[in-house]
Amino acid sequence: MCRLGFLLSHDSVPYCDPQSLAGSSKSLKTAVSRASTPRAERNDRAPVDAAASSRSYINAICDVLDRYPDGAGKEQVMKEVMERRAEWWPDKQDDTVRRGLAVAFSTEPKSKAPRIWEWRKELVPQLDEMRGKRSTFSDEAKRLHQRKEEWPTRIAALEQQLQEAREHADNASGEYEKVQAEAAEVAALVEKMEKEIQGIDADMLQ
Repeated sequence: MCRLGFLLSHDSVPYCDPQSLAGSSKSLKTAVSRASTPRAERNDRAPVDAAASSRSYINAICDVLDRYPDGAGKEQVMKEVMERRAEWWPDKQDDTVRRGLAVAFSTEPKSKAPRIWEWRKELVPQLDEMRGKRSTFSDEAKRLHQRKEEWPTRIAALEQQLQEAREHADNASGEYEKVQAEAAEVAALVEKMEKEIQGIDADMLQ
């Protein structure tokens, strides 16, 4: 059996006969459908829970398709899935889920399997793009993590430089005070010498 969920773990799309999805009732039974009757009752919450709780809209479509292969009760199921997803994942945009379920519960059962198969193939480029973005985000996260690990060393170096600057400032302040004292001493000597010179000049004039 070929399932949409296959895309979650494989990069390429193997050949699969679209008619095999619709022509064989056995192929539509999975682990979810084995636990219940082939046609689920409307009050059975299992397929709704499985679809609503899934973060992947591909899985959501697969789970509901397997339980409702003939599209019975599609409106009720779609409504309940959207309500449950809104409760469990309020931060998720459900436009893709709504469109996917609309395709899954096509009013033309005979064309449902081919349409799902074509839609699945259209998702491959989107999934490849998502993988590329995830790889880019992973590289960016590693780079930021490396920078985070470097910060303690850089902070320690800056603290060392700050300490050295403070010591240099203290030394400079001491040198400044010393120079000021020497300047005051020189000024006093100059003043003393000027007074002595004035005294000598006065003696010479007499």
